[in-house]
Amino acid sequence: MTLQKFSLRMLVLCLGLCSLMGVASADVKPDFSIEAFIYNAGGDIFTVRVRNNNPGAQYEGNVTFGIWLNNTLVTSSRTKYLYFNDNDAFDVMLFQSTEFINQVNLSGNVSVKVKVDYHNNVLETNENNNTKTQTFIFNPTATAVADLAVTSIYKVGADQVKYTVKNAHSQNPFSGMMKINWSVNEGAGHFWMTSLSNLQPGHSKDFAIPYTLQPGRNGIQIKVDPGNQIAETNESNNSKLVYLYPSIAEIELMKYARLGYQSSKRIINQNTNPALITPDTIGPVTSAVNRKMHIEVRLRGLGSENVNSYVITVFCYVPASTLRTYMPVGFSNGPVNGEIKKQDITIWVPKSAASGNQSGKLKIELKYLGKTKNWEFPIQFSGF
Repeated sequence: MTLQKFSLRMLVLCLGLCSLMGVASADVKPDFSIEAFIYNAGGDIFTVRVRNNNPGAQYEGNVTFGIWLNNTLVTSSRTKYLYFNDNDAFDVMLFQSTEFINQVNLSGNVSVKVKVDYHNNVLETNENNNTKTQTFIFNPTATAVADLAVTSIYKVGADQVKYTVKNAHSQNPFSGMMKINWSVNEGAGHFWMTSLSNLQPGHSKDFAIPYTLQPGRNGIQIKVDPGNQIAETNESNNSKLVYLYPSIAEIELMKYARLGYQSSKRIINQNTNPALITPDTIGPVTSAVNRKMHIEVRLRGLGSENVNSYVITVFCYVPASTLRTYMPVGFSNGPVNGEIKKQDITIWVPKSAASGNQSGKLKIELKYLGKTKNWEFPIQFSGF
């Protein structure tokens, strides 16, 4: 047997084995469909059973549902958490008719239409089987299961943040598992499960987060039941965002602006990020030996404790190789908790013996509580 014939036979054999055994895809896309509707009239809880029709496809995350009642789209943004490890089904408590009693007449037979992945944000193998319609008789006077609300978020010591969850339902106590999502400054969320046992209407419970507040504004957001797995009378009070500051005395330069020279009050630079401020231009002045330049310095508090006193000194390099130092200016009662304070400083820029354009720089020095911070900015001098 020649080498070519042997290689050809081996190729045919391999193709035959692959066709018998199948080849698993490295990235199997899901295929969502609504398999069934389940309505609990006693609790007025409407549940949908979503199935993933593709074996081997995995999906975990939030999915948006659209809901129509009697052909009226009552919401297109009902977000629920789905988890599929294979072609299995996942039950989702989607809504209660009491939520929409002011939008649609719910008496008698009500046509219910639900579309999973309403905005087609999830890439599926089949986008045409995401909708199901069925008729029900609702009980809009039924008592809802719960109403969980995040009422407060506050710091405890240096390395802990606490939040309060309240059962805002007027009648029902709540017991069961509760998913929590918390994030800082709109960053990645942290999920965990916790439990509530017989939380009575109007009562609250505190939970702790092991987090150390960083200097500056810490945007702490807490979401209870982020996937809306718990049927509630009010889904809009599950989240709260607060800004917390550490218990320190800390300030920083927020921005600077050159207000002008001599009697001018032109604002040249107002960039909130000092590092991005482009070179400023001063000039021309031909008659004065010296000129005044007005500098506005804005400081922002990074902590909750007050800086009792601080000193700002402006250094001017004209041109960049020549150092000109100006008297420091002292201030009291620094900004706290994100507050912004504006300080105006007047400095003298001497006339240079050189002619034409020259590159210089300003340095702003901030001293407080034994700390020193410096910021430098390029500046262009012209008409000397």
